[in-house]
Amino acid sequence: MKKITTLLICFLVGFAVNAQTSMSLLGQVPYPSNLSDVWGYVDGSGNEYAIVGVNDAVSIVDVTDPYNPVQVFSVTGPSTTWRDMKTFGDYAYITNEASGGMMIIDMSSLPGNTNLTVSYYTGSTYPFQSAHNIYIDENGVAYIWGADNGVGGAIMLDVATNPTSPAELGRWDEYYVHDGVVRGDTIWAACINNGFVAAVDVSDKSNPSVVTTFNTPNTFAHNVWFSDDNDYVFTTDEVSDAFITGYDVSDLNNVFETDRIFSALNGTGVIPHNTHYIDGFLVTSYYTDGIHVTDAHRPHNLIKTDGYDTSPNFSGSGFNGAWGAYPWLPSGVVLASDINEGLYVLGPTYTQACYLEGVVTDSITGIPINAANAQITSIGLAEQTNITGDYATGTATPGMYSVQFNKPGYVTKVINGVTLNNGVVTMLDVELVSLPTIALSGSVVDAGGNPIPNASVFLSDPVNGLDYSVTADAGGSFSISNFITGTYDVTAGQWGYITNCSSVNVTGIIPVVITLDNGYYDDFTFDFAWNVVTAAASGDWERGEPDGTTYQGTQANPEVDVNGDCFDQCYVTGNGGGGAGNDDVDNGTTELTSPVFDATSYTDPYVRFYTWFFNDGGFGAINDTMVISLSDGANTVEILRIHAFNTVSASWQLQNLRISDFITPSATMTFIVLASDLPGSGNLVECGLDVFQVTEGSVGIEEPKDLILTAYPNPFENAITFTFDKDNLKANSKLVITDITGKTVFERAISNENAIVVGNELNSGVYLSYIISDSNKSAIIKVIKQ
Repeated sequence: MKKITTLLICFLVGFAVNAQTSMSLLGQVPYPSNLSDVWGYVDGSGNEYAIVGVNDAVSIVDVTDPYNPVQVFSVTGPSTTWRDMKTFGDYAYITNEASGGMMIIDMSSLPGNTNLTVSYYTGSTYPFQSAHNIYIDENGVAYIWGADNGVGGAIMLDVATNPTSPAELGRWDEYYVHDGVVRGDTIWAACINNGFVAAVDVSDKSNPSVVTTFNTPNTFAHNVWFSDDNDYVFTTDEVSDAFITGYDVSDLNNVFETDRIFSALNGTGVIPHNTHYIDGFLVTSYYTDGIHVTDAHRPHNLIKTDGYDTSPNFSGSGFNGAWGAYPWLPSGVVLASDINEGLYVLGPTYTQACYLEGVVTDSITGIPINAANAQITSIGLAEQTNITGDYATGTATPGMYSVQFNKPGYVTKVINGVTLNNGVVTMLDVELVSLPTIALSGSVVDAGGNPIPNASVFLSDPVNGLDYSVTADAGGSFSISNFITGTYDVTAGQWGYITNCSSVNVTGIIPVVITLDNGYYDDFTFDFAWNVVTAAASGDWERGEPDGTTYQGTQANPEVDVNGDCFDQCYVTGNGGGGAGNDDVDNGTTELTSPVFDATSYTDPYVRFYTWFFNDGGFGAINDTMVISLSDGANTVEILRIHAFNTVSASWQLQNLRISDFITPSATMTFIVLASDLPGSGNLVECGLDVFQVTEGSVGIEEPKDLILTAYPNPFENAITFTFDKDNLKANSKLVITDITGKTVFERAISNENAIVVGNELNSGVYLSYIISDSNKSAIIKVIKQ
C-alpha cells in the first residue's frame, strides 16, 4: 500500500522568483595576492561594500553596481594567510594571525571621503597581537577568537561605547575557539581542537559558564552559525569529504543532530569551510567546490539548491578556492572571496527544494524499518530511514520521478510517477515485503575432510545487499538462522589454511561444506589477529578497505587493494581518508606482526606479499622507510628495506623472498613490517601490505610474465648474469641493484638484449635486484658476491 499527500509551503525568497538553480556571476575583482575572508558594509547613503582580507592588506570594494565593483580603499597589514573581519556601526574590525593586534577602520566618511582613518587595538588586561577570528553581536560586544592570549578562547570587548578604544568585559578561556557566533547571552563556539561545539552562557561576562557541548561528525568543528529563530545551529568540519550539519538546539539539555549534507563531489576530498544562514538557506564557502546554497527550511532535510564554482582551476582536497561568503547585503548579492581568483559578486536564486518524505514499514507487521534506502533514482544518492522508519530527501529541480526503496531482506520496490514541486512536501509512505528465510547449516573442513575449528565464514550477496558473518564451532560447524537463499560469494578462512572464496547457489536443501587447503595465506578478508604496536602520533596499521588519498595528483594511500584476491581488505598505515597528511605515519613508527607460522613444513619456503610505499612532501630529505623482517622466535633479520629512492611511483608491488637466504626456517616464525616517519623530516608516509603467503619454492600468485627475472650463478665470485625476456618489457625498462639498505648501487636501461652481466661494478656483499618496467616492479632476487 502507498499513500501520497502534499503540503504546500511558501517557497520563493529573495533574489529571483523561479525554480531554476542559476547563481550567476555579476562582477569580479582579481588581486595579486591570495585572499582570506570577506564581509559586507552599507554606508549611510545605501551604498554597498565588500571588506576583503588580502594576504598583506585589507581592501574595501564598492559593489553598489555589482557588475562594476571598484576598490575604493586599501591599507597594508602584516602578511598572513588568515585575516578576518566584522563590522559594527560604521567601523570595521579586522584580526589576523601574524601581529599588530586588531585593526579598526572608520568608514563613516564613505562615500564622499575614501581616505579612511585606521587605528589599532592590542588590549591591556587580555593583550593580544594575533587572533584567528572575530564576531560582533547585536549589542556591540566583540568576541576575539583564537588570540595569542591564554589558550585562545574568547576575549570580550565593548565596541559599542567606544569604537576605537573598547573596554574589556571579560574572557572565556576554557577551550581554544577557532570561530563562533553570539546572540543574546549565548556563545556558540567551534572548538576545533576538541572536535565539538560549545554553548556558553555569557550573561555574566566576568564569569562565563559552559551549558553544553556536542561533537560534530568529523570532530573538527571549524565554523558554526545559527538560524534566525535560534532553534537550530549549523556547522562545518574543515576536513576532506566532511559535512554541513544541522542541530536542534531548542532545548540545550537535549541537543540532537537533524541532518547532514555533503558536496556532490564527495569522495574527491573537497572541504567545506564556512556556512552562514539567511532566510531559511545556508550559503557556504566550499573551497574548491565554490559557493553552495542549501535549503534549510526543513532542517531535518537539507538539500542543495544552488551554487557557483569560483575555483575552476582547482578540484578535490586542498585549501584553494572559496574561503568566505557574505549573503546579507540589502541588494541580495552574495560576496565570495576566492583565495586564488579574487572577489566575486554573485546573484543567487533562493528557491526552496522539492521535498520527498515518508515512513517505510514492514508490510506484515507494520513495524518501521530502520536503515532502508530511499532513492530518487535519477539523482543517485540514497537516504536511509531512521529508527522510526522516517526518511527525508528531495531535489532542487521539479518534475516527475521514480523512487526506489530497498533494504537487505526485503523485496525492492520502485514507485514511478512521483511528482515533486518546489516548496511542496510530498509524503510517500511505503510498505516493503520481507523475503522468506530458512535455517542454514554448514561446516568447514580440510582436504582430508577433518573439521577446522573456529574458522571464519562470510557469505555475501552484493546484488541484494545481504551479508552474513559467522564463526564455526569447535567441530567446524556453523549455522545461520533467518537466512535468505540465493547466490552468494562464500568465503572461509583460518590461519594455517588457504582462504577459499567461491560463488555458491545456497538453497538450504543440503548443508554448505567449505574445504580449505593447508598453508599460510592472508588477504585480510578476515582478522587473523596480526599484532600492531605503534610509537607514532598517527597512522597506525589498520586492516580494512583502503580509503585512498592523493598528494599533488599522486596516489598516497591506496584506493583499492590488490586485484584478484577474495575481497577488498588490506593493511594500510592510517585509513582516515581525506587529505594525504590527515592520517599518515607521523613522528614515529608503527609495527605490524603476523601470527606465528611453521616454515619447517615446507622444503624451500618463500614469503610472497604485496607492498605499498609512498613518501613525499613535507620538509627535509625524503628519507622514511618501510622495513620487512623475519623472526624465528629468537632472532630477527631484515629481508627488505623500501625507501623513496628505490621505489617506482606508489603502487602495489609484488615481493618474493626465499626465507633461507636470510634465516634458517623454524616452526616459530613471524613476519614483521615496520613503517617509519623518521625524526625531523615531516614527510608524508603511507605503507600497505596485502596478500601475504608462504609458498613452496617460488610458486604462488603469478607475477606478470614480462617481469620475470633470473640470476646465475648465485652466489658468484666474478660475474653474475641477469636474464629476462626483452620482448615482453616496456621501452623504459631497467635493471636495478641495491644494497641491503635499499641504496641503488647499479642501474642499467634494458635495450635490445635478454641478459645483463654484472661483475666488477659490485664489491663483495649482499644485494637486492629487480626489474622496473613502466610502473611495475618484478619480484626481488637476493644475490651474493663472495
